[in-house]
Amino acid sequence: MMTIEVFMTMLFAVSVATGLVTQAVKTCLDGLKMAYSSNMLAGVVSVVVGGFTCYGHILYSGTELNQLSIAVYVVFVVMSWICAMVGYDKVVQAFKQIAGK
Repeated sequence: MMTIEVFMTMLFAVSVATGLVTQAVKTCLDGLKMAYSSNMLAGVVSVVVGGFTCYGHILYSGTELNQLSIAVYVVFVVMSWICAMVGYDKVVQAFKQIAGK
C-alpha cells in the first residue's frame, strides 16, 4: 500500500518530470511550428507520466490491485494533473493547511 510519504515523494518526482517533459515537447512542437495549448499539453503529459509512475509502483512494491489501490492511483493521476496546472508548491501548501486544521 502507498503511504502518504511515498505518495508525496512520487507526486514531487512526477511534478518535476512533467515540467521537464512538457518543456521538451514544447520545444519540439515549436520547432515543427505546430500550435498547442500549454495547459492541455501539461495535463496530458502529467497523466501519462503519473500513469507510468503508478505502474512502476505496482511492479516495485508488488501491490495487489484492488478497489482501494485503484482509487489511490486515480487520485494520484488527478493530483499530478493538478500539480501540472497550478504547481507542486501550491498543492503541498494546501495539504499542510488541511493537516494543520
